[in-house]
Amino acid sequence: MRHFGPEQGLLAPTVVALAQDQAGFLWVATAGGVFRYDGVEMRHWAPDVIVHANALAAAADDRVAAVDDYGRVFLLDAAGATAVRGPSGAPLDSVGTIAFVGDTLWVARGTTLMAQLPDGRWLPPLPGLDLPPRRLRPAPTGGVDAATRGGVWTTTARGPVHRLFPLTGAWDVLAYPDGRRVAISRAGPVVE
Repeated sequence: MRHFGPEQGLLAPTVVALAQDQAGFLWVATAGGVFRYDGVEMRHWAPDVIVHANALAAAADDRVAAVDDYGRVFLLDAAGATAVRGPSGAPLDSVGTIAFVGDTLWVARGTTLMAQLPDGRWLPPLPGLDLPPRRLRPAPTGGVDAATRGGVWTTTARGPVHRLFPLTGAWDVLAYPDGRRVAISRAGPVVE
């Protein structure tokens, strides 16, 4: 077991999310911004742009996205961090969590799910969640599953959003290839 802290370049003690890109780099979202570990050192990534990071996601095409404390979404690249533009062309904000399903970026804005195709086009928004999700994860259908405080929800890019099962305080969900789900909540055990 190895520990990473200030000696390795990880300057922020509170880690909130991890992602690994296709090149093998480990990305770390912290209360002090985003860090990238290359196997040797932790590098503070775009510290002038992302001061606090809340979520990370890595795509199959090697893109990495992060959400900051203001709900702004950024693509992380060699140049630093570039704001993702929403359907209106303005920088995307008010996002709670993100996920890549293949090369499609999914975002949760309140109780609405949105998907951006790899070519930059946005699909029509999908409203219908009971509460803003804590986590989005790839679903076996090619869409996403969303864990909210009221349960586990799923959708595809065509919609609609529907609840798979209620689970008070759902925190995270993972899907098996056969369609079964495993979820955790703040208040209870693992549920399958």
